Amino acid sequence: MGEDGPGDQMRKTYGANETNESRPLETAVAADLRRYFFYTILATLLASLFAYLSPLIISFTVDSIVGGKDMNLPGWLQGWIDGIGGRDYLAANLWLPALAVLLVQGLNGVCAYCRGRWSALGGEGLSKSLRDALYKRLVRAPYAWHKASSTGDLVQRCTSDVETVRRFMQMQMMEVVRTVVMALVALSIMWPINRRLTLIACSLLPLLMLFSFFYSKGVQKLFLTVDESEGAMTTALQENLTGMRVVRTFARQSQELEKFTALNKDYRAKVLRLNNLMGVYWGSSDIMGYLQIALVMLAGIYLAVQGEISLGTVMLFSTRRPWSSTPKLQSTFSRLKSSPMRASQLSTYSSGWAS
Repeated sequence: MGEDGPGDQMRKTYGANETNESRPLETAVAADLRRYFFYTILATLLASLFAYLSPLIISFTVDSIVGGKDMNLPGWLQGWIDGIGGRDYLAANLWLPALAVLLVQGLNGVCAYCRGRWSALGGEGLSKSLRDALYKRLVRAPYAWHKASSTGDLVQRCTSDVETVRRFMQMQMMEVVRTVVMALVALSIMWPINRRLTLIACSLLPLLMLFSFFYSKGVQKLFLTVDESEGAMTTALQENLTGMRVVRTFARQSQELEKFTALNKDYRAKVLRLNNLMGVYWGSSDIMGYLQIALVMLAGIYLAVQGEISLGTVMLFSTRRPWSSTPKLQSTFSRLKSSPMRASQLSTYSSGWAS
């Protein structure tokens, strides 16, 4: 029997059966990666809970152990404290609350580490699976499809689009979960303690959300134009690299250089415009955030002087700010809206010839 030809060897190396070839790209990645994202969400929830325990322990120490305020604790915890000697024993051994804070922070650190590790394993594994699936399908695509497709778009689909999907799954989606959980936990803790101070702490939140909404609407268009400009520049670069002999034969070096320079300047201008808009947004949101902190501190000090709240409550409200993650959440949402589009483009490119 004769040896296999190059086409037969390629099909053996990269090919798949017709059933697998017709599968959507999102089902072509390893299914066992889903468990990493589930573990990441679980670690995010636990880390958010541990992050709020430390201020509660400090507030309890200042008010109930040092200040002599009545301890409003769950029955099982109150019984354990009474069993070891009560408030007097804790006041004489303040290293115990400090040890509790260190323990809680340690658990928070462990959960944060697990969140980062599992998120990285899931994101990088997803990225590798996407690249492998795209390459296998690209080498099996018919010549007519490659001839009709833009090389720059293909390069962008296999590089920046894959990276966008990875960031969506590894960072942006997890950041949304973390921000929402921390805001809900903060409000659930602050509202029963003092409703007036909670409302003051959230007084600028509607204005911040409105400002973030208009920013999100404007930045989406800029993200799209930057992507299109990057694709055009990549296409010009790839065409010149693959057709270098033709360019030199017809002495079109200067024309191609001018063409690429114009595309590069257009891409640079759009990126600078996007960065300037993001700079204005983050600077303005930081100003409103610090203004909100000042309002909470002034209101907390006034209520503490009036005897309505304790010093520990002021410390708790000054360290737990439910509005602090709103700008980052809105910015993440503006990027999230481009991720499903990128995933759809990847699926279209990979399944456009698998029919």
